[in-house]
Amino acid sequence: MGASGRYPFGAGSGGRTHMDLRPGDFKSPASTNSAIPALGRNAAHGRAATQAPKCAMLAFSGSPSPSVGACDGPSYTGPVVPDPIDDFPLVYPDMEPDDNGLVGVGGRLTPELVIAMYSRGVFPWTGEHPIPWFSPDPRMVLEPPRFRTSRSLGKTLRGGELEVQMDTRFVEVMVECATTPRPGQDGTWITPNIHTVYGQLHGQGLAHSVEVVDGDGALVGGLYGVSLGLAFFGESMFYRRRDASKVALWALCQVLQEGGFHLIDCQQETEHLRSLGATPIPRADYLTRLRVALAHPTRRGPWTQWAQRIPTPRSASEQA
Repeated sequence: MGASGRYPFGAGSGGRTHMDLRPGDFKSPASTNSAIPALGRNAAHGRAATQAPKCAMLAFSGSPSPSVGACDGPSYTGPVVPDPIDDFPLVYPDMEPDDNGLVGVGGRLTPELVIAMYSRGVFPWTGEHPIPWFSPDPRMVLEPPRFRTSRSLGKTLRGGELEVQMDTRFVEVMVECATTPRPGQDGTWITPNIHTVYGQLHGQGLAHSVEVVDGDGALVGGLYGVSLGLAFFGESMFYRRRDASKVALWALCQVLQEGGFHLIDCQQETEHLRSLGATPIPRADYLTRLRVALAHPTRRGPWTQWAQRIPTPRSASEQA
């Protein structure tokens, strides 16, 4: 993955160090099983996956726009890993990660593949080839009503100097997340193809951003992620002013709580996320809760007007 590592959603000064994965480490399915880490027993032998597990997940009906509902899942008939880079399948019979959380490697990053993987609790670690797909255990989850407003954040909210918007500057938020300096990181996992694919998801009404602007209209903080069913998958956040990213997450939690969302997937455990109310849960529990959340319809389209539903900062800060 080069010099860049993937920082957890909500990470402050710390983040998970990257694994040194190199294209030469992964060979074709004709090689030994150990050449393809954590792809599953059937995958290593190149068998076909005939049907996905029965659960509430994304259904693909030939349309580029997925729909969410209770279903048996899509069927996939063909080699599970015909090519570890170009033809990573939409369905795996065995999605168990290794000790590092790595599920598999490869695939062309597309909106359809990203959504299919999210629906199975898997996310791309980076956009660099070969793309590593992760499903950590435990999984860091934030329930919107459990967001913790610290006294300092409450003071920032009461100050009234910052304004929250939603889905008004998605591309800018992604750029800022990719370019804002972070201690110990000399690159970014948000590669050009990540920008392209998540921009397409935004255009499809599935990826969303929260922007925090100052009195001059300058973008000083924000976050972005993907919404499916009643789950929000946080991808990255940034700040250029103290507490600005926390304000973005606070605002997101207010909106998601009103919308009845079950959880925000924060991916990896950090003390920073703990301080904001997130908790690590076993991967098995996360997958169960994810299936329940995905059984509900996805609220597609811009969330711009949702920003108007955010309660006054004072009402939240008084809880600190």
